[in-house]
Amino acid sequence: MLTALKVRLYPNKEQQIALAKNFGCCRFVWNHYLNKTNTQYQEIGKGLSYCDMAKDLTQLKKHEDFLWLQEASSSALQQSLRNLEAAFRNFFEHRAKFPKFKSKHKKQSVRYPAGFSIKKNGIQLPKLGIVKAVISRKISGKIKSVTVSKDSTDKYFAAMLLEIEDIPTTKEGKISGVDLGLNSLVTVFDGETIYKVEPIKPTRKYAK
Repeated sequence: MLTALKVRLYPNKEQQIALAKNFGCCRFVWNHYLNKTNTQYQEIGKGLSYCDMAKDLTQLKKHEDFLWLQEASSSALQQSLRNLEAAFRNFFEHRAKFPKFKSKHKKQSVRYPAGFSIKKNGIQLPKLGIVKAVISRKISGKIKSVTVSKDSTDKYFAAMLLEIEDIPTTKEGKISGVDLGLNSLVTVFDGETIYKVEPIKPTRKYAK
């Protein structure tokens, strides 16, 4: 079973700069390949798959004009491509609207699918080190991913996706049904026998 836990982050100045680069790189990758997929779809009627985009991204990061992409976490950039592929799939399966270009003036986020761990004083993230965090409860289960976001008030948060064991349910006793009626105040059925509770005097009085 999957559940989520959101905690407040307190990155230092250097970590804030690094996060800004990660936000910007992931936003660029999303917008770049959204545009590239749209263009290819218009030309040949087929968009780019995740594998197509990932191969192209590897070459793009080596280009002298885009070397700055190497400053971001590679796993976070790849996650942006997976998110884009999922957004297109949801659109074509009529579960969501067509993917939109991301703006730097709105909420910023980056998802880390790997390379993180919980430390005593916070959360260790790729290329950031340990970011101070306020974790209110003990974390149980396996952390599948960590999404770091920055809201309009410049506050930072981390949403952790946790995989925990399903809580077993016990089925004891009989199945009961309760019905409120007119002729009888309450009718109870336990799966075998029907019990009726007759209206008490105040109930009869005010029912009239």
